[in-house]
Amino acid sequence: MINICIEDKSHGLGDMISILSVLTQIANTGEQITVFTRPENNTKIEDLVDIYKLSAKINITHVNIPGDALQFQINSQMTNFGKSFSPYIKHPNINVTANKRYIAVALCSNTPYTLVKQHLDNGSTSFPFYRYHDTDVFAYICKIAKELDYDVISFDSHACNLTEKINFLNNHCAAVISYEGGMAHVAHTLDIPCVILPPNQKKGPPYTQLHLDTQTYFLQDIAELFSWNAEMLEKVIDDLTHHKGNNDFLDENMDITVTKGLRVLKVKNAIHEFRQVSILEHEWINKYFINNTESTESVLIGGIRKVSLSPMVYNEFFLDHYNAALDPIIPAVIPAVIPAVIPTPPAYKKYNPAPPADIPTIIPTYNKYK
Repeated sequence: MINICIEDKSHGLGDMISILSVLTQIANTGEQITVFTRPENNTKIEDLVDIYKLSAKINITHVNIPGDALQFQINSQMTNFGKSFSPYIKHPNINVTANKRYIAVALCSNTPYTLVKQHLDNGSTSFPFYRYHDTDVFAYICKIAKELDYDVISFDSHACNLTEKINFLNNHCAAVISYEGGMAHVAHTLDIPCVILPPNQKKGPPYTQLHLDTQTYFLQDIAELFSWNAEMLEKVIDDLTHHKGNNDFLDENMDITVTKGLRVLKVKNAIHEFRQVSILEHEWINKYFINNTESTESVLIGGIRKVSLSPMVYNEFFLDHYNAALDPIIPAVIPAVIPAVIPTPPAYKKYNPAPPADIPTIIPTYNKYK
């Protein structure tokens, strides 16, 4: 049995989809899952459980706490990197109609454009603004899409609720072009080709780890998009429809090494390395995701690509063990379920050794359409 507390307002749509994907995969092993949440929160997680018909696998329980909301402390042991070894949840009724004539575009989430524009003009590198793009990108997408007789629809507004957006995507959209965020994750759950816009500033985690999907194309920079004509866009959509994305971690021609330590699972290729999951997620990976019935342990990257595990060498094991990030955990306090006494955790000094000299710094380069 797994009990976990999740507060909607502290997680974005993409985070929720990733978390539910992990929990659903664990539930598929027969484990009972209960998610505790406060009823006054917005309802992203409940909407997703309803839309994707997950109620038989994941039980949602409201925790009612009168008075001071701080009495309900949130368990933050789940990260958006935890889905690195599980597949995406999938819509139970994916519409495979071939003649869909819309392209959905997401540029800046539900953020007022005046604020986005101010940050873009100032060259802001703060989250979430480094992921967003201006209206010239939307205008260019409209131009080349119209030449292919597609209509283009923006999904930035919250005027439509989540259910309406997912239904429209499922029934009418041939592709999604999105900043790294929730709408891109939704596209993966619907098997819709997705083009992910690059950050406007070179900052943030490797997007390929966050979007382990074979129908996704990662633009190297925004100039690449502006180099496309209508024929190139049509080729990208067709390639992605046939699962010819350019995620380097899913490229069978690129080697991946996976080494297993006590509290870490190091995954890297010639371009970059996975960010670490939390200690709790690492425990789940060991228990539910690693296949140890074979002569060699293996794991599925994104629930898709099978790779073998190897043990860490002595020096690497101890460096990673002592350098592993402690979980940002605030113990979950649920009335009548968990005692309200929260021990004060000891302060740890993190050891930060210099990186090994034999690991080169390589700038990611993805296959571009020419």
